[in-house]
Parts: sequence; structure tokens; C-alpha cells
Amino acid sequence: EEKKPGYMGIIPDFPEDGVKGVRIARVKVSGAAANAGLQEGDLMVQINKTPIADMGDFYRAMLNRQPDEVVEVEVLRDGERQRVNVTLQSRLQEGV
Repeated sequence: EEKKPGYMGIIPDFPEDGVKGVRIARVKVSGAAANAGLQEGDLMVQINKTPIADMGDFYRAMLNRQPDEVVEVEVLRDGERQRVNVTLQSRLQEGV
């Protein structure tokens, strides 16, 4: 049986020049990120205490994650760091 990957339910984007991190361009309604309180415009800077400097870091951090796995995501929002626990979903639950 093929293992389904865990999804966060976001569309990641590059931040403005010179900024480290991955910007959340869109949050899928009732997806894992939305349920955890992540918002469009948040800048992800860590996943499970691993620094996220760019899109490559983000994809590596999400590799081999499973549905129902909980990941700690640290974001910058309005200049303040916030940590949230995101319970990943399977893609089917998200309708994509």
C-alpha cells in the first residue's frame, strides 16, 4: 500500500528580496494550516526547529511527512514570531 504524504494545505511563495523564509501565499480553507491558525502573508522561518531559509528548505522539511503527523511551524507575523502546531492532512481530505 502506497503511503500518502502529509500536506499542510498552503501555496508557498518566495518572500521579498533579501528576506529568509517562505511566505504563505494562500491558505486552503479548512486545510491543515488554516485549522492551525496560519494566515496568508505569514513568513515561515522554521519547521520542527529546522530553519527555513528558502523554498528548497521548505520542501525538504516536508519530505516524508505523514497525514496526522504534527509539525511545529514558526512564522513571523507583523514582526512577531509565533509557533503553531499543524496536524497534517492527506491531500484527499483537502479536495486537491
